[in-house]
Amino acid sequence: MRCGYIKAGERAFRVLVQKTSIMEDLLFAAKYPFSRRARDILSEYALTDDYDTLEKAYEQTVYWLNEQDYYSELKGMENASPSELEFKVVCFPLAKIMAGVAGRHVLSRLGKAFAKRTEVFLVNSGEDSSSLMKELFGDTEKVHVKDFLENRPPGIKLAETGLDRGWVPVNRELGIKLVSRAVYNSILSTRTPKGLGKNILFFAGELAKETFPEEQVTGPVSFPSFPPCIRKIISDLESGEKVGHAPRFVLATFLANIGMSKEEIVKFYEKQPNFDRKKTLYHVSSVFKGQGSAKYSVPSCRTLESYGLCVRDSTCKWSHPLTYYKRRRRKLS
Repeated sequence: MRCGYIKAGERAFRVLVQKTSIMEDLLFAAKYPFSRRARDILSEYALTDDYDTLEKAYEQTVYWLNEQDYYSELKGMENASPSELEFKVVCFPLAKIMAGVAGRHVLSRLGKAFAKRTEVFLVNSGEDSSSLMKELFGDTEKVHVKDFLENRPPGIKLAETGLDRGWVPVNRELGIKLVSRAVYNSILSTRTPKGLGKNILFFAGELAKETFPEEQVTGPVSFPSFPPCIRKIISDLESGEKVGHAPRFVLATFLANIGMSKEEIVKFYEKQPNFDRKKTLYHVSSVFKGQGSAKYSVPSCRTLESYGLCVRDSTCKWSHPLTYYKRRRRKLS
C-alpha cells in the first residue's frame, strides 16, 4: 500500500510539474509574444476572420497602443487565467496585421509600445533577458557589431560599448535595451498577408481612425461630446462632493488634451471644499508642457475601469475617452 501511495504521489507530482511548466511557458509567451515560445503556441492556430474574436483583438490592440502603465499590466498577468494569457499571445499577430493595414504610423506606434512594454517587463519581472538575447542575437553576453548597429538603442554610441574584434559586450541593462529595440524593428518590418477577410479589414480601418494619447484634439470644445466618465467627474465636482486625486487628474488631462487652457480647467474645481485657486492652478499646470500643450495622455478606458472611474452607457462604443469625444463631436456637429 505504501508503495502504491508513493507511486500515486509521484504521478501527481509529475502532473503538477507539467502544469506548472505549461503555465510558466504561457505566461512567458504572453509577456513576450514575439518569442519562440509564443510562436510554438501560435503554430496551433490559423488566421481568423471571426468578428467576435477580432473585436476583442481590436480592443486589446487599442489598449496596447494607448496604455503607458505597463507595470500594472505586468502585475495583472500574474493572476490571469490560462485563457486570458493565451488570448494575449493570439492577439499579437492580429495586432500587427491590423496596425500594418491601418498605416505605417500605427505600426510604428505599436512597435514603440511593445519596445517599451518589453523593457518594463524585463526590468520589473526579475527575469533574465538571456533567453531572448540568445533567440534574437545568438548569444547571451555579446552581439555582433552589425546586430548592434541595426538595433542600437537611442543615446548609446558604439564608441562607448567596449567594442572588441567586431563584438559588443552586453550587460543586463544593455541586453534589455537591445531586445526592446529589436522588437520595435521586428514589428516595423511586418508584412501584411494578402487576401485578408472583410472583418479584419474593417477593424484595421477602425484602428486607423483611433485617436491616440499624444494626438491632441483641436477645434471648439464640445461639452455634449464629453464621455460619461468625464461628465460624472464634473458632476461630482459641481455638487461640492470631495473628489479624490485620481479623478481630478483624469479630468485635467482630458481637458488639456482637448485644448482647454489652465484657467478654464481651474474653474471646474471651484466648488470643491477648501478650494485654493493658487494651489489648484499649480496642480493643473503640472499636466501641461511648453506652449500650453498637454504633458500627459488621458488614461484608456481599461485603466479608468481599474481606477473605478469607468462609467458606461449606450453611447460608449470606443476604448479611449479621446476617441469617444472625437467621434461624438463629429456625429453631433
